[in-house]
Amino acid sequence: MKHFYPFIFLLYCFSFFSCEEEAEGGFTLLTEEIVNVNGTRAIILGRILAFQNVAIQEHGFQFALTADFSDAIDVKLGERSRPGNFVGETELLLLGREYFVRGFAQTESGLIYGNVLSFFTLEPTVEKFFPATQFAGEIITVLGRGFESTSEVFFGDAKGQVIDVAFGSQIRVRVPPRQASISVPVKVVTGAKVAFAERPFKYPTGTYELLDIRIDQIRFRNNVYFKQGSRFFVGLGVDFRSNFIPEIYSFTPGDNEWKPTGYPGEPKRKAIYSHTGFFGGGYKGFGTSAPYSEDFWKYENGEYQSIASPNFRFADGLGSEVSGKFLAMGGLLEVGSLVREFNPLLGNWNNLPNLPYDVTGDMLNFTYQNKLYIIDKDKILWEHDPSTASAVAKTVYPSPFIKTVSDFGGLAIVKGDKAYIGMYNSVREFWELDLKTFEWAAKNPFPGEIKAENTAIFEHEGQLYFLRSLQFADYTEFWRFDPDAF
Repeated sequence: MKHFYPFIFLLYCFSFFSCEEEAEGGFTLLTEEIVNVNGTRAIILGRILAFQNVAIQEHGFQFALTADFSDAIDVKLGERSRPGNFVGETELLLLGREYFVRGFAQTESGLIYGNVLSFFTLEPTVEKFFPATQFAGEIITVLGRGFESTSEVFFGDAKGQVIDVAFGSQIRVRVPPRQASISVPVKVVTGAKVAFAERPFKYPTGTYELLDIRIDQIRFRNNVYFKQGSRFFVGLGVDFRSNFIPEIYSFTPGDNEWKPTGYPGEPKRKAIYSHTGFFGGGYKGFGTSAPYSEDFWKYENGEYQSIASPNFRFADGLGSEVSGKFLAMGGLLEVGSLVREFNPLLGNWNNLPNLPYDVTGDMLNFTYQNKLYIIDKDKILWEHDPSTASAVAKTVYPSPFIKTVSDFGGLAIVKGDKAYIGMYNSVREFWELDLKTFEWAAKNPFPGEIKAENTAIFEHEGQLYFLRSLQFADYTEFWRFDPDAF
């Protein structure tokens, strides 16, 4: 059996020789493979088949637009004495045309040609670019095909600075300054060919306005906040001197001041709360053995209603309302993944399956279409369905975290099909997340005082409002943010 394999190899070699006319000098020339075609560039593989050295004065490839090879482009690779493969390339082709190619070899006896192959050069095409939104001076990546080293990228009429072109399919380009519009078409110009991206590029938007409405003599920490109708509510927690704040204040857009609401319960800090009016738990003091606050509340129809306490202590955890029910989750007192659900129609608490991860009050969360979303300490955004206990990682928050420095204190809120997330501790970045596609878009950075703690965020008539407690002043700032303005 071992003598059978050399016999097969000989048959294989003879089969090649039978396909092409053998040149004088004992070799066969093959145009073997079109390795790569990109725009005006093509790479071709040829092979010289022989059982001995060869005497070739010149070899290479010919490219032509016609099968008779009139007006051919010659790619010469020099003399050669050994059989084997050889590779040639050219960047002189036209875009979107059919080409014919063949190998050639010049010997003392004459010019020998290999078999003919054909291929089409590619029309430049833009498939996508990312990120979809970026600041002027930063870099985006354009993906497609048929790009060349001379390709240019335009944002509307403004030309971007091409950093590099890789493999004919990827261009890194620096975004030019914004001109008149925030949304502009992206086009790649290669020679006389123009390729457009399907979607426009968008410059970051978002304007901030510091309102002349502030809460004097109070700087909130570890507080709760929620919204009902057109009214905003914020309160409880402690101030920067660790004094408990016994009240919850409300504000209605159009008014000029925050007003106390007459909260009847006990002061507390690090309570869990939904952004819809449920809250409770937390601490009544400080230290590792601080007394626990048992009372839970629901604000509805202009009044505070006491609700039952769960059979589990919740402090420094997460709260949310999903499908009309109040979820209490995790925290630092007991099991960090535990979930309890309060049914306001029945007035009781139910056990739900645990989360697959522990959660604490410094993690951002929001709800969308009866799903709960949580950003964990690894920046992963999880989509959680409380009814099935399923958790799916959807995307990663794009800004960096610094442990114990900037992985807490952020803001998150939903407006329509977009979530607005960011402004973690000591950073200015704010992001828009498309909840249909889970693509991130940068917003203009926050311009105010960075040494402050976020206290609350609300949405009203397409505008976002947020409170920040300054570290070095005796009041709470009140800001309005228009995410689409520029």
